[in-house]
Amino acid sequence: MNRTAACLALFMGMLQGCNGLWKLEATLPTSSDTGLADARTEGTERGDCRDGADNDDDGLFDCDDPGCADSPDCTDGGSAGDGGAGDDGGAGDDGGAGDDGGGSGSGSGSGGSGTSSDVDGDGYSTSAGDCDDNDRTVYPGAAVHEAWLCTVDADGDGYGDQYAASPADTGTDCDDSSSAVHPGATDSTADGIDQDCDGVDGTGSGGGSTVCLDTCTYALDGVCDDGGTDAVYSTCDFGTDCTDCGARDPCTNDCTPWYTSAYAADGDCDDGGPGSTYSLCDVGTDCDDCGSRAP
Repeated sequence: MNRTAACLALFMGMLQGCNGLWKLEATLPTSSDTGLADARTEGTERGDCRDGADNDDDGLFDCDDPGCADSPDCTDGGSAGDGGAGDDGGAGDDGGAGDDGGGSGSGSGSGGSGTSSDVDGDGYSTSAGDCDDNDRTVYPGAAVHEAWLCTVDADGDGYGDQYAASPADTGTDCDDSSSAVHPGATDSTADGIDQDCDGVDGTGSGGGSTVCLDTCTYALDGVCDDGGTDAVYSTCDFGTDCTDCGARDPCTNDCTPWYTSAYAADGDCDDGGPGSTYSLCDVGTDCDDCGSRAP
C-alpha cells in the first residue's frame, strides 16, 4: 500500500469512529427523560412550604421538609396554621409535626385546656394533683408526714394545717404557725398549750404526753392497727394509727409487772430505760420518776 492509500484508509477509519460515537450519544437518555432538569429543593419557590405538595420528591411535605426550616411560613412570624417542625403550637389547627393540636397555644406547646401547666410554680400542675394551682404553698406532699394530702405545712414540721382552707386538704397540725406543735410532740403539762394536738394540755396518769401519729402504713383506713387497747390488728407501732385508734398514752404509773406504788413515783426511776436507777418495772410504767417513754 502506498502512502496515499494508507492516509485514505486512516481517514476513513476515523470517520467511521466518529459516526459510532454519534450513534451512541443519540441512544443516551436526555435530562428531560430523567427529570433531572426539574429536580429542586423544597422552599426555593414562593408557596413551596404551604402548598401541600412534595416538591422535591423526598417524602417530606411543606414545613416538615428541612428546606422549609427558615421559611416565614414555618416560623412564628408566619401565618396561623402553617404547621410543621418550626411551629410552636400557636393559633391554628395545621397538625404539622410541631403543632400539638391544642388550638389556643401558649408558646409552651401544651395547648388544650392548660391543665398540664404549673401556674404557681410549686412543681405540681393540676393534672399532677395540685388542688390549688394558684397558691405555691399548697401541693401534694407539702407535709412530709402526711404525703398523701394536698395541703399546706407553713411551719415545716411535716404535718398539714388542721384548719387549711378549701380546696386544700386539712391535716392534723393544730397550730401550723409553730413547729413545736404537731401530733407526736412532747406535751408539757399545764402550760396552756396542746403541743401534741390531742385536744388536751398534758395527759396521762403520770403527767406525760400522749402519742398520736398517723405514720402507720394502714392509717386512716377505719381500723385500729397499732396493737393497743381495742386494736383489731398489731401491724403498726403503738400510737402510729391515731385517727383510727385515738391518742395513746405510753406513760403510766402502774410499774408493771409489780403493780405496786412501792416503786412507782418513789423518786427513783425503776423502769430500766435510759437514765434509770433500777430495772424493776417495764419501760414506760414509772412515768413520774422516769418521764414519758414509749412502751
